[in-house]
This record gives sequence, C-alpha cells and structure tokens, in this order.
Amino acid sequence: MAKIASKSRARRLSVHERVRCIRALLDESRTTPLSARVNTRARRFGYSSRTIWRWLARFRRGGANALRDSFRRDALTRRARPSPTQGEDATRLTSLGSVMLGDRFVFRTVDVFAKFTGRKPGFEGKELVVDAFMAPRYASRVSLRTPDGGQVLLPLEIVEKFLDVQRARTH
Repeated sequence: MAKIASKSRARRLSVHERVRCIRALLDESRTTPLSARVNTRARRFGYSSRTIWRWLARFRRGGANALRDSFRRDALTRRARPSPTQGEDATRLTSLGSVMLGDRFVFRTVDVFAKFTGRKPGFEGKELVVDAFMAPRYASRVSLRTPDGGQVLLPLEIVEKFLDVQRARTH
C-alpha cells in the first residue's frame, strides 16, 4: 500500500482501504507486538493510533461492514433546534408535570441552587417562557425562550423548581 501524504487525503479512505489496512495489520508478523503494528499503520496512513484501534475494534465486532462511515447521533444537536414533541405519543402536549406552555419565570441561579459558586449562564436574571416540550430523545426537557429570542433546554425538574419559587413569591 502506498503511503498517504496528507491527513486530508487520509480522512477520505474508503471502506475497502480501511479493510485492507486492518487485514494487513492482523496478517503481519505475530512477533511484533500489536501496539507497534498499530502505531506503524497509523503513521503510514496519516491517522492517530487511536483511530486505527477504533477501526480494529469495529472490524472485530462486525467485520468489513462495521468500517463503513456511520452517522453520529449527536452530529446535529448543536446546530439544529430539536423539534417539539408531535404525533400520537405527545398528542400535542400543552403541559408536562406541573409546567404549562406559556409559563414564565425569571431565572436566578440562587433560587434553586442555593450554594452555587460557578459561572452563571448568559440568561441569568432574564425572564424565560416555556415554549415547547421536546421530542422523546430529549425526554423531560423543556424548551424555553429568552427575551432576545434564544433557546434554552432545561430538565423538567429544574423548571418545576423555578416555577415553584416564582409561585411562592407571588402568593
């Protein structure tokens, strides 16, 4: 196999090339420790040895098909806003626990986390509005809107605590 010059080219190895790499790794002399063979292959193909170990583990688990590129489950979570729950499971929820759509509260960390000493979030002291309950992947997550139009996802239990504090203040 030819040595691949740059990492950008190495990242585009086909499944067949990955299989050849792993099979060659396994077929090489057994007198050389596997870790040394992995390091040699990593340098030769322009990958980290950790990547080669991952390929090897995937190959052992599922053969050549396991070396295909797979879609990361979390690949879009930072870029795309999760969709509100819909369909038969959710039946268009208007409330979850004691939280209802449209509920409002001012986010103050000390209200729920009395001895909080860390860095406060950017929405500290701002009014948040419950705008949706998230899809099953985000079970018990509540989507909140900030005054500037941003979105915050918080666990249901935390939102309930903030709302309880807010209700106690108004009564």
